Amino acid sequence: MELLKLRVKNFKICKSVLAKMQTKLDEVEQKFTGLKSMKNVLKQMTHQ
Repeated sequence: MELLKLRVKNFKICKSVLAKMQTKLDEVEQKFTGLKSMKNVLKQMTHQ
C-alpha cells in the first residue's frame, strides 16, 4: 500500500519511487525464493 501513495500526478514516476519499487520487488523475490526452498525441503521430508 505504501508504494501506491508514492505515485505522482499523471502516472509519472520519479526516480526515487522507482528505486523504492525495485527494492520492494527485490525483497519479494528473495522471500519467494526462500519459500520455494522451504517447500522443496518439506516435500522431500514428507516423501521419505
